Amino acid sequence: IAQRVPENDLMLYSDRFVAEGAITKNRLVKFGSTDAKVVQASTVTDRIVGVFIGPSDAADTDAVEVCMLGRCNLEVSGSIGRGMTLTTNANGQGVNAVPPPGANNKVAAMALISGTNTTIPVLVYSGWIQGASA
Repeated sequence: IAQRVPENDLMLYSDRFVAEGAITKNRLVKFGSTDAKVVQASTVTDRIVGVFIGPSDAADTDAVEVCMLGRCNLEVSGSIGRGMTLTTNANGQGVNAVPPPGANNKVAAMALISGTNTTIPVLVYSGWIQGASA
Protein backbone atom coordinates (compact mmCIF):
# COMPACT_ATOMS: atom_id res chain seq x y z
CA ILE A 1 0.00 0.00 0.00
CA ALA A 2 1.43 3.36 -1.03
CA GLN A 3 1.79 5.86 1.77
CA ARG A 4 3.97 8.80 2.71
CA VAL A 5 7.62 7.95 2.21
CA PRO A 6 9.62 7.96 5.47
CA GLU A 7 12.13 10.77 4.99
CA ASN A 8 12.22 10.15 1.26
CA ASP A 9 13.24 6.47 1.18
CA LEU A 10 13.45 4.67 -2.17
CA MET A 11 14.81 7.58 -4.17
CA LEU A 12 16.70 6.49 -7.29
CA TYR A 13 18.62 9.67 -8.02
CA SER A 14 19.19 12.95 -6.22
CA ASP A 15 21.75 15.70 -6.54
CA ARG A 16 22.93 18.71 -4.56
CA PHE A 17 22.34 22.29 -5.64
CA VAL A 18 22.50 25.77 -4.09
CA ALA A 19 19.23 27.52 -3.25
CA GLU A 20 18.65 30.77 -5.07
CA GLY A 21 16.13 32.34 -2.72
CA ALA A 22 13.96 30.63 -0.13
CA ILE A 23 12.67 27.12 -0.97
CA THR A 24 10.02 25.25 0.99
CA LYS A 25 10.61 21.56 1.82
CA ASN A 26 8.77 19.05 -0.41
CA ARG A 27 8.16 21.58 -3.19
CA LEU A 28 9.14 21.52 -6.86
CA VAL A 29 12.27 23.37 -7.98
CA LYS A 30 13.54 24.58 -11.34
CA PHE A 31 16.98 25.59 -12.56
CA GLY A 32 18.21 28.93 -11.24
CA SER A 33 20.10 31.72 -12.99
CA THR A 34 23.40 29.78 -13.13
CA ASP A 35 24.57 26.18 -13.14
CA ALA A 36 24.21 24.29 -9.83
CA LYS A 37 21.51 26.67 -8.53
CA VAL A 38 17.78 26.00 -8.13
CA VAL A 39 14.80 28.14 -7.28
CA GLN A 40 11.26 27.18 -6.30
CA ALA A 41 9.17 26.40 -9.40
CA SER A 42 6.32 28.77 -10.22
CA THR A 43 4.81 28.14 -13.68
CA VAL A 44 3.65 25.10 -15.66
CA THR A 45 6.30 25.77 -18.33
CA ASP A 46 9.26 25.93 -15.90
CA ARG A 47 12.13 23.51 -16.55
CA ILE A 48 11.41 21.62 -13.33
CA VAL A 49 14.39 19.71 -11.93
CA GLY A 50 12.66 17.75 -9.15
CA VAL A 51 11.53 17.95 -5.53
CA PHE A 52 13.54 19.67 -2.77
CA ILE A 53 13.81 16.99 -0.07
CA GLY A 54 15.68 18.77 2.71
CA PRO A 55 14.94 18.19 6.37
CA SER A 56 13.58 21.75 6.61
CA ASP A 57 12.95 24.81 4.45
CA ALA A 58 16.02 26.34 2.78
CA ALA A 59 17.23 29.92 2.74
CA ASP A 60 19.13 31.68 -0.04
CA THR A 61 22.59 30.08 -0.62
CA ASP A 62 21.78 26.94 1.43
CA ALA A 63 22.88 23.59 0.01
CA VAL A 64 19.75 21.66 -1.05
CA GLU A 65 19.20 18.05 -2.09
CA VAL A 66 16.78 17.50 -4.96
CA CYS A 67 15.07 14.21 -5.83
CA MET A 68 15.37 14.11 -9.61
CA LEU A 69 14.11 10.58 -10.28
CA GLY A 70 12.28 8.12 -8.05
CA ARG A 71 9.93 8.14 -5.11
CA CYS A 72 9.72 10.98 -2.60
CA ASN A 73 7.15 13.22 -0.89
CA LEU A 74 5.60 16.26 -2.59
CA GLU A 75 3.32 18.89 -1.12
CA VAL A 76 0.23 19.18 -3.33
CA SER A 77 -2.49 21.79 -3.74
CA GLY A 78 -6.07 20.95 -4.59
CA SER A 79 -7.53 17.49 -5.10
CA ILE A 80 -5.04 15.03 -6.59
CA GLY A 81 -6.01 11.56 -7.79
CA ARG A 82 -3.62 8.63 -7.72
CA GLY A 83 -1.96 8.14 -11.08
CA MET A 84 -2.41 11.80 -12.11
CA THR A 85 0.50 13.59 -13.76
CA LEU A 86 1.63 16.62 -11.79
CA THR A 87 3.13 19.99 -12.61
CA THR A 88 3.65 23.08 -10.43
CA ASN A 89 1.52 25.96 -9.23
CA ALA A 90 2.84 29.46 -8.45
CA ASN A 91 4.11 28.21 -5.05
CA GLY A 92 6.00 25.10 -6.19
CA GLN A 93 3.27 22.74 -5.00
CA GLY A 94 2.22 19.81 -7.15
CA VAL A 95 -1.05 20.24 -9.06
CA ASN A 96 -2.80 18.21 -11.76
CA ALA A 97 -1.22 18.80 -15.19
CA VAL A 98 -4.25 19.68 -17.34
CA PRO A 99 -3.12 22.02 -20.11
CA PRO A 100 -5.68 23.67 -22.39
CA PRO A 101 -5.85 22.48 -26.03
CA GLY A 102 -2.53 22.98 -27.81
CA ALA A 103 -0.69 24.21 -24.70
CA ASN A 104 2.17 22.39 -22.96
CA ASN A 105 2.78 21.69 -19.27
CA LYS A 106 6.05 20.42 -17.82
CA VAL A 107 5.34 17.15 -16.00
CA ALA A 108 7.34 16.61 -12.81
CA ALA A 109 5.77 13.58 -11.13
CA MET A 110 2.94 11.04 -10.88
CA ALA A 111 0.81 10.83 -7.73
CA LEU A 112 1.08 7.43 -6.01
CA ILE A 113 -1.94 8.04 -3.76
CA SER A 114 -4.85 10.48 -3.74
CA GLY A 115 -4.75 13.55 -1.51
CA THR A 116 -6.06 17.07 -1.06
CA ASN A 117 -3.87 19.96 0.16
CA THR A 118 -1.39 17.62 1.85
CA THR A 119 1.95 15.88 1.27
CA ILE A 120 1.82 12.66 -0.74
CA PRO A 121 4.30 10.16 -2.18
CA VAL A 122 5.03 10.68 -5.87
CA LEU A 123 7.17 9.15 -8.59
CA VAL A 124 9.42 11.96 -9.84
CA TYR A 125 10.23 11.98 -13.56
CA SER A 126 10.54 14.59 -16.27
CA GLY A 127 8.42 15.13 -19.36
CA TRP A 128 5.87 17.29 -21.14
CA ILE A 129 2.13 16.91 -21.69
CA GLN A 130 0.11 18.71 -24.37
CA GLY A 131 -3.57 19.57 -24.10
CA ALA A 132 -5.81 17.65 -26.47
CA SER A 133 -7.18 19.47 -29.49
CA ALA A 134 -10.77 20.64 -29.20
